[in-house]
Amino acid sequence: LTFDKNLNKWKTKFDPENYKAKNFSEEVIDAKNNKVVVKKGEKINFLTAKKLSNEGLKEIFVSSDSLFGKFLHRDITIGEDTFKIGTELNETILNKIIEALQTQHLK
Repeated sequence: LTFDKNLNKWKTKFDPENYKAKNFSEEVIDAKNNKVVVKKGEKINFLTAKKLSNEGLKEIFVSSDSLFGKFLHRDITIGEDTFKIGTELNETILNKIIEALQTQHLK
């Protein structure tokens, strides 16, 4: 997971397993060419997601909002704050991470 400060979005791996009968609350953008591959509000299922993957979709851009409720996969230290593996992401934590990434204070 990396942050693109020009787009203000996160680049992450596209995993068809995460897309089982899902309505999208935001566009899914191919990180390779910045093209919209799933429109906001569109519903796709695993087979459609698998087809996208087979056609070359490997990484996508997502908003910070789509990360709310997800969990850290490693410890992150920002200044005096340490967020342990398993910490649930919220707006405050994501904003601290983005700020640290932009100022290179992330460990």
